[in-house]
Amino acid sequence: MNTSSSSEGFKYFLEKYIKEKEKQAVPNILVCGYTGTGKTSIIQSLFGKDTVDDKLIGHGKPMTQGFEKYKNPNINVWDSKGFEHDKAQSELTEETKKWIKAKDNNPDSSIHMIWYTIHGPLARVTESDTDFIQSFKNIIIYFLLLIALI
Repeated sequence: MNTSSSSEGFKYFLEKYIKEKEKQAVPNILVCGYTGTGKTSIIQSLFGKDTVDDKLIGHGKPMTQGFEKYKNPNINVWDSKGFEHDKAQSELTEETKKWIKAKDNNPDSSIHMIWYTIHGPLARVTESDTDFIQSFKNIIIYFLLLIALI
């Protein structure tokens, strides 16, 4: 076997692979749920404390305001403001829909999946949870329900 031609073949393959990989959009995931359900903690477990500092975790208190992006070369995860039981969920749901639709114009920024968190010890899907999930059925194809034990 000619080592020179096999190394040339590998170089060619690697160059083609890198070019194709650069064309692909990195998945964008939005993490939603009520305050204190472990949204930011889940993101910290994915990216580590260097990216998501312990100070950013509210332990049941609202910390994230708006949408906060955490990224690495393989995935982008957006942390969202937590729902509050005493505030109008429909307002936050509509705000989230508008935010997602505004990102739809560009494949690099469009949201590909929603992770919806429920607090583990309760692990009960409420009517509010199903209302939120149902309201996105025509916008987002992939929806993952996470029971956070963090």
